Amino acid sequence: SSTVDFTYNDAANTITAIVPNGAIGTAQLSTTINNSLTASQKVPVPLFDAYTPVSTSSTAETDLHTFTIPANTINTNGQKIVANYGGAFTNAILQTQRLKFYFYNTVVFDTGTLNIGIATPVWVMRVWAIRASSTSAYVEVELISNGISTVLFKQTITLSSLDFTASGVMKVTAQSSLIATTITRTMATGKLEQNV
Repeated sequence: SSTVDFTYNDAANTITAIVPNGAIGTAQLSTTINNSLTASQKVPVPLFDAYTPVSTSSTAETDLHTFTIPANTINTNGQKIVANYGGAFTNAILQTQRLKFYFYNTVVFDTGTLNIGIATPVWVMRVWAIRASSTSAYVEVELISNGISTVLFKQTITLSSLDFTASGVMKVTAQSSLIATTITRTMATGKLEQNV
């Protein structure tokens, strides 16, 4: 028997088998592996993980999480960024809150005024942003919370005139109607998924 190691080439998006003494055919095995993974296009690339809570009680729009997408990260049609954010509203009952999401520096999701019905509800935001062409993307954002009348809040938008060869900011912001109310982002995670 032989021990087989693998290397992943991020730039080429390929997996290569390294077999001692060329046993069982390195090229043949690498081709088989890449074919089974659709040329390794299904390998996700982590972009960010945030687990230190960030809070705001400001009546001005405030960043809860921000990430700068490096230039040329989304370089193929069908590639997508998938992100999840989670947090809570504190002392929120009978107060209004507002959450926004930006993709490539553009607001693509805005709750407007949210009327909160319980004191300390939690919230989860889910984001899918898929490249449709060299200058456009479809972005869908969902907000789920046990404190608002519409438990599932969803918006979908098509962005045009994008430049994926340049960097761009994606972020979540919050705004409260009362300083006594706190909006917290407890976690954030994002990854780049390859096209199939």
